[in-house]
Parts: sequence; C-alpha cells; structure tokens
Amino acid sequence: LLPPDCAPLRVLEKFETLPGLIHSYLATTEPERLVFELPRYDLRFELDEGDGLLHSTNFRGFWLAKQQKLEDALHSFEQYLILESVQQKLLIMPAGITTRK
Repeated sequence: LLPPDCAPLRVLEKFETLPGLIHSYLATTEPERLVFELPRYDLRFELDEGDGLLHSTNFRGFWLAKQQKLEDALHSFEQYLILESVQQKLLIMPAGITTRK
C-alpha cells in the first residue's frame, strides 16, 4: 500500500479523477518494478529505480515528464499527462467528458 502523498500517485490522480482506479503493485519480473495502471484509459507506467522516472509501457521510449504543468495553455484544464522522450513530448487527454477546475 502506497502513502497518499506518493508523488507518482499525485500526478496520476489529476488524470484519473475517480478514486480507487489507479492500481499499483510490485511486478515480480526481473528486475522488480513498481507498476501503476490506469485501467479505464489502458495506460501503464513502470517506475525505473535507476533514473526515478515513470516509463510508459504504452508509448515506447516515453516517460512521465517531471514538469506536468503547461504554462499559458489549456487554461483551467488540468486532466492531462505530459510524456517526454529524448526527442519529443506528448500530451495525453482522456476522450469524452473531462473535468475543469
């Protein structure tokens, strides 16, 4: 069980707004990795202890960006994730109804 102030959970909770729908577990494959799944969106991330980043298993070569805030864009809309790779960035938004704060 992860503490509620766990940094990866805080980031993923702004995307998955329904409680209890972010699944986390320790994968027993070598090497062991902490896995986070968002089943409603078919997204999965693995924590790499070497670099401390959440790597996407859906978008090969991409990881969850450390900076998750878009300045001067999508005003008042926060339900997105920013992924980055060595060469580019991706913005993931849910399809359908979203929330605006």
